[in-house]
Formats: sequence, structure tokens, C-alpha cells
Amino acid sequence: MKTKTIILVAMTLLLVSCSSKKNTVNSLSSPYSTISAGVSGTQANELNQLKSQYQCQRIADTTFSSNQAIGGNGALPTGALQAGGYATGSVTGVFAGVSAYGDLIVIKTLSGGGFTATLSFCHYPYWINASSTVTAFMLQSGTIANVSGCSVGRVIANNTQAAISNSGTIPTSFGPVQLSCQSSQYPLQQL
Repeated sequence: MKTKTIILVAMTLLLVSCSSKKNTVNSLSSPYSTISAGVSGTQANELNQLKSQYQCQRIADTTFSSNQAIGGNGALPTGALQAGGYATGSVTGVFAGVSAYGDLIVIKTLSGGGFTATLSFCHYPYWINASSTVTAFMLQSGTIANVSGCSVGRVIANNTQAAISNSGTIPTSFGPVQLSCQSSQYPLQQL
């Protein structure tokens, strides 16, 4: 009887401890969960306008992060990023880029020294289905830069690799987005 009681208590504790864990990818807190989470109202408006400007049926936004600092002249560190928002600190800068297919990337620099990369990929029939998620992300090269007169800067990220459920690994590159605060010729500021 004593053995049964111990086993029952152990199973109850295991069940309670496992059920209280959060899915760190899907239940992230600000500034990590979506492209416009954790930013100022002006920045959120600019970022939400990008989804309207580059319209498509989107899969869920997915965030990856790195504790590595952004390099000189805005150089992004290369390599695989961690799923979720493990970098810490408040948002100190916001930068956006778009692929040739309308996929969006938003880089948020953080006061803790790291950064997040939130991806908003489009659904493409026979390629990326609507229920797909981005499961891994790797930067090969890229830079960020401020844009004069704008609260959101620009991202150029070449030869990135995104692993997407049900689709495999997809190479893509991101270039600067056209923001509503920009004129047709916008000066970039070095970081």
C-alpha cells in the first residue's frame, strides 16, 4: 500500500510539473511574439502596414533570437538562431526587410546586447501550406541600418535558410522595405 501511495504521489507531481511548462515558441512575451510586439505605437503602425503593403495569406509569425551583439556598421552575426525569445532586454531598434515573395523579417535589437528576428512568411500552394511553421532559421550574411526620418530601419539579409514544417529548408534573401515614412530616395544612416 505504501508503494502504491508513493507511486501515485510521484505521478501526480510529474503531471503537475509537466503541465505548468509553457511552449516558449508559441507563448512568448513581448517583444518576441509578433513582428509588432514590444515596440512603440509608431513602429507598430509601420510594421502592421507592411503586412498590408506586402499582402498574402501568412503563416504564423515565428521569432528566433541571438545573444550575440550586432557588429560594427550594423553587421548581423551569422549562424543559426535559437527558436523563441531567449535574448533579453527592451527593444532599442527595429529594422524590417522583405523577400521577393513578400515574406517579412523584422530584426529588433535589445538593450541586453542581443537581437530577435521575427519572420512572417507567406503561404504558397504546393510549397508552404497555411498550417506550416518556421522551425529553424539561419543567417548567412546581413546588415541593418537606420533610415532618416523613420522609426523603423531596414534589413538586408542574404542567403538565409528557413526550415519550414511540411516544406523542408527554403533559402531566401531579404531586401529593404518601402516604409510610409520614406521618400522614394531615402538616405540610410550607419549604426
